[in-house]
Amino acid sequence: RDKGLADTSVAALLAWHKGNHHFGIALEGVLPTGDYDKDHLANIGKNYYTGRPLFAYTYMNQYMDLSAKFSYSINGKNDDTNYRSGQYAAVDYNIGYHVSPALTVGLQGYALKQATNDELDSVKIEDNKAQVIAYGPAIAYHPSKQWSIEGKYLIEDQVENRTKGRNIGLKFVWSF
Repeated sequence: RDKGLADTSVAALLAWHKGNHHFGIALEGVLPTGDYDKDHLANIGKNYYTGRPLFAYTYMNQYMDLSAKFSYSINGKNDDTNYRSGQYAAVDYNIGYHVSPALTVGLQGYALKQATNDELDSVKIEDNKAQVIAYGPAIAYHPSKQWSIEGKYLIEDQVENRTKGRNIGLKFVWSF
């Protein structure tokens, strides 16, 4: 299954601002709505629920923005396989320089470190904790408050117990 919608994320967010500093806390839930078949090696969906508290911070002025989002994921069990992926901490980051009011270039990435063991049929699987650090260039064009487009290319490094890859992302936002 290589086409379809992935799992759905929903979140409640509380945000506040003080000058150039912006803060947010949220509780996010990931719902198993994506396509999943236990007989396929790769799936769009994960077939389990995830709860994720998070904290986000941004410092922004006319020249730059520094952002980070810290989260902790608590995974449910996949009932089709009786497998539960371990809990993990993650941070997403962005360092951006404003070339102009509409154009930002910078560095983006993420880091993930698994904190608890995976389980199969409620038995812990030792020495299988995942980790990864990713980094790469990013560019954003936001000519108005109504729309923006962003692109990034991330390289994964220091990968353990998960697939290693490169990630190309393109995001278009239209506000209404």
